[in-house]
Amino acid sequence: MPDTTSKRLYCGLLFCLAAFTFCLALTGCAKSPNHPNVLLISVDTLRADRLGCYGSKEGLTGMMDFWAQRGVRFSNTWAPAPWTLPSHASAFTGLYPTEHRAIDEKINIDKNAKLLSEALKDAGFQTGAFVSHYYLGQEYGFGRGFDDFYIKPDAKADEMVSRTARWIQKHKEKPFFAFLHLFDPHTPYQPPVDIAKKHYPADVNLLVTGTTKDIMDVVHEWPSDTAQKKLKALQSLYAGEIEFVDKQLEVLFKSLQDNKLDRNTIIILFADHGEEFMEHGLMEHGFTLYQEQLHVPFIWYYPAGLPAGQTVEEPSSLIDLMPTLLDLLGLPPVDNISGRSLMPVVRGQEKSINRYLLSETTRQGPDRVTLIRDFEKYLYSPPFRLNSRNFGEMLFNLRNDPGEKTDLLPTDPETGAKLSGELFASGLYVHRRAWHLRWGKGDKGQPLKGELRTNGKFIYLYKNNTIYSTDDKGLMTSMEFPWDKKDDNKVTFVNNPNEENGISFMTEPETAPITFQLLVGGKESPANIWLGGSGKHPTSGLFTLNETVELTGQPQPPAGGYLIWSDSLWVNAKQVLRSEVGDPIKLAPEVVEHLRSLGYIQ
Repeated sequence: MPDTTSKRLYCGLLFCLAAFTFCLALTGCAKSPNHPNVLLISVDTLRADRLGCYGSKEGLTGMMDFWAQRGVRFSNTWAPAPWTLPSHASAFTGLYPTEHRAIDEKINIDKNAKLLSEALKDAGFQTGAFVSHYYLGQEYGFGRGFDDFYIKPDAKADEMVSRTARWIQKHKEKPFFAFLHLFDPHTPYQPPVDIAKKHYPADVNLLVTGTTKDIMDVVHEWPSDTAQKKLKALQSLYAGEIEFVDKQLEVLFKSLQDNKLDRNTIIILFADHGEEFMEHGLMEHGFTLYQEQLHVPFIWYYPAGLPAGQTVEEPSSLIDLMPTLLDLLGLPPVDNISGRSLMPVVRGQEKSINRYLLSETTRQGPDRVTLIRDFEKYLYSPPFRLNSRNFGEMLFNLRNDPGEKTDLLPTDPETGAKLSGELFASGLYVHRRAWHLRWGKGDKGQPLKGELRTNGKFIYLYKNNTIYSTDDKGLMTSMEFPWDKKDDNKVTFVNNPNEENGISFMTEPETAPITFQLLVGGKESPANIWLGGSGKHPTSGLFTLNETVELTGQPQPPAGGYLIWSDSLWVNAKQVLRSEVGDPIKLAPEVVEHLRSLGYIQ
């Protein structure tokens, strides 16, 4: 039988346990999370200037504006890429596209790069993702760190919001991280009929349904009156998609309120990129690095832990999302990333962050990259054309010229040299030998036909002028000349239309010899093959080059003939890696067809 002291100790322990249990019941601290919840919302293809809080007068975004008015709005946030896959990968890793490797639709996120979802799962969060595009699929790496992962390509916002709300309701007892991706503002622009009618311009007497064909018609018919009417209609349908998304976000926020989660949930809203409407001669996104494609909304709402109505003008990037969130949550930072926490600026501990910001694209042409520092923007691109629009190096001052109308590079080459030097000192781009094959317009019935071979690998190929349109099915297709580049060491082409065009390429190893077989009208014509200029020719139509061929004069090929030269270009360092890792992602034929319908690939 225990002594009196033991009885007292035993009774005391029982009392303490009962009191502690009673306290938990009263305060609810048994269910109280250590961290707030996190709701991360990505609205695909949403331009910043279409939100009221970013200056729009259209009245489309009441819910998003509410979060901005009662939270923190970053007014100068730029996407690290102008299309879905690399931009989202950057947001989830804190790395630029060149760093995380997912630079096109055939390559996934580097497995050594830690994702935001993994960091939050490690911290004890329940994690769920609800995405509506192939490029955010698990094969690209986006499933890592998620307990639940739901994907339905092209699902409408109401369905995705409903699924997300149900998941939150089920997991509200513990800290959760929910990622919601809404695809609606992307082409095709097809909002619900009532919203489409509300926005469709009364003075447009054409039926425009928001398809890729409508978009390509605008590009090819510009600047005719018909093209301008179609553009106006497309912009109205795009506005309708944004309004529909905003209404669904209001439904989602109401669900949070009903579950008393609105004050203890960090809501982060961003877009992966914007959309172009002929501001610089093209439509859609992915191809250029102008602000209409890069300037994105970035809004943080968290009444319990962030100031209300704060605007942060310090330039930022989606690479800052992960480090900023981990800092706000008090979680350890992820090492060796390019993103920076913006919380010191939000808290007033720092006035600015001394750094540059990058945006990159590899789509439908050579690698292009822009560096922005203190609103000075340097744009690097090798010379080429897309739908006959010229690309090249440029320089803009975004403070004085936010619409990027005046290229300052001809009058301020010093600033261009300073920014380009900083860009290429980063190590993200490498200087490599590139070969250029151009041909001139010739006589009909005299097609130019060629084959290129190397004992290495072709790692970087693009056409001098890609002309996009749509086929009979409404799928994206290139119209200039057919080529076959399926083999790593062989490229063939036929230029039946006899339009001036050409091919540029690199090899791995860089010094690998190139064997050319070039024909004019089915015959060899070495006099019509210029090596660097008009004064040098091969001895036949079949020849091999392995030494540098310098260009003398302008890159103007002879009529009905060829001009070949080599030089050095800056190229994404991961292009070289491609020769080692290949293409890990193999797209199914039906996926390829669907991506063509959206204008992503040809």
